[in-house]
Amino acid sequence: MDLARDLIAEKPEGRGLMVLTGHQTQGRGRQGKKSWVDVPGAAFLSTLWLGPQFTVMPPLSLRVGLAVARTIEESLELPVTLKWPNDIFFSDRKAGGILIENLGPAGHLIGLGLNLRGAPENLNRPRFTEVTNPREATSLATEARIWAQRWGEPVPNIPGPRDFAQAYLQRLHQSLHDLHWRASVTLRLAYRGKVVVLEPPGVRGTLVGLGEAGEVLLDVPASGRKAYFTGSLRLASDSIP
Repeated sequence: MDLARDLIAEKPEGRGLMVLTGHQTQGRGRQGKKSWVDVPGAAFLSTLWLGPQFTVMPPLSLRVGLAVARTIEESLELPVTLKWPNDIFFSDRKAGGILIENLGPAGHLIGLGLNLRGAPENLNRPRFTEVTNPREATSLATEARIWAQRWGEPVPNIPGPRDFAQAYLQRLHQSLHDLHWRASVTLRLAYRGKVVVLEPPGVRGTLVGLGEAGEVLLDVPASGRKAYFTGSLRLASDSIP
């Protein structure tokens, strides 16, 4: 994102660009609270600049997540879930994250980190077959191997960063203008129907779905259905990290 911002400053009249790297040393997350850690050469790490000429339909992070999910599903036939508001999951295991930066009149930066061939926690595990901790990080290669073994199918080839980038850009263009994005995201929404905690403000309730602007809808005991636009979700049964 820092490099992309420098390039934009050099050519502010540009329409857009994508920056790819094989490894990053200063990954950051939402609100500066978490950082993204990758295994060198094993992840898709990109920043995409959408200039002011592009019409960006909110909610951007969920539309980007939908594009990533469709890219994975169509290339590997793996079931993807989207954890509101910006994470790529397989069941309860995180494979990627999205970071959006609003540049005001200059447009938006879309950061995407996705584990393709390995995750920091499990890349070197010998004869890896199943994740031992359902909350640990995962990767496309790990999930493809699990599904192939489960169904007795050959393990599919994992796309490299450039191939993934091409497919991702095509799906992103579709998702940014998809009139039915909310139904598509809701079908893939992690924790839907489960009791979750939204932090902040620490509200506990059942995750119902999404509102028209991408806000999360919770059925809160004694308060009824409430809409929230910011925060981070975790299962109520999980311990606080």
